[in-house]
Amino acid sequence: MTLLAAGCSGDPPAAPTPEQLAGAWRLVAMRPVGQAELPAPAGAAYSVTFAGDRVSIRADCNTCSGVFSLSGQRR
Repeated sequence: MTLLAAGCSGDPPAAPTPEQLAGAWRLVAMRPVGQAELPAPAGAAYSVTFAGDRVSIRADCNTCSGVFSLSGQRR
């Protein structure tokens, strides 16, 4: 999953902090590399939840979790 941000300056935006990511995020669209944006399928339940250094992912009835870290300007 890629989080997108736009800005007017020439400097890349700073990567988000764990505190800024905290909470549940719902997928509304995705953009495969080199392709057009695709909306999430109707009725799909895709979400990502960040808490501290943990991440939980739900894709309909499938779930997984693990740890994550942020480094530099990459997202």
